[in-house]
Amino acid sequence: MQLSHKKVKLLIEPHYLPSILFIQQCLTYQQIEFEQVANYQRSSYFNRAYIAGANGKQRLTIPLQGGNRQKIMLKNIEMDNSVKWQRIHWQALQSAYAKSAYFEYYEPELKQLFTQKTTNLLQWNISFLKFIFSCLNFNINYSFTDSYKDKFQVKNEVLDLRNKIRPNMSLQQFEFQKYYQLFQEKNGFINNMSVLDVLFSTGPNTVAIIKSTKFSS
Repeated sequence: MQLSHKKVKLLIEPHYLPSILFIQQCLTYQQIEFEQVANYQRSSYFNRAYIAGANGKQRLTIPLQGGNRQKIMLKNIEMDNSVKWQRIHWQALQSAYAKSAYFEYYEPELKQLFTQKTTNLLQWNISFLKFIFSCLNFNINYSFTDSYKDKFQVKNEVLDLRNKIRPNMSLQQFEFQKYYQLFQEKNGFINNMSVLDVLFSTGPNTVAIIKSTKFSS
């Protein structure tokens, strides 16, 4: 994955409880355009997140109406709320982070988000992104795509990271700033977890830690 901080706009899908790498890129750009008309891709962060639990890296997956093999635009993806996954995810977060230094500070608003009645996954992800950027005191300037684009009129205007930051991507080219993780003595330090992992642990120092992520081409 090639990164460039000379471009003005970041083009990317809105991820669920996004990773440190996702947030690091968002903090770098003046404008963020969220992809909503591309087709859903399996095994992506659009409906998947990872946290550092007692037994190591733990996956949180949002079930989808119609399953995960459908070819449908991101803005039309509906969550399957017949499965009580919101409660499962919230309990997983509590189990992993209740003893973290800053969990109680963020808990009330985050818990409220998990009671939303929406079934639209895009809206769900955006609500969590707004919460996260508010916690980081970052005023996110974002828009949504209205058509699919694969070419851009202005050279070097857009960094296109659609379908580039993925759960199975190699992280060998990245150097992540370490911070305290509750279970690191048992499991070792785990890179690139959901941004909630560093937020619950370091609170107001989160932005500085995320911005310390380095990329070597």
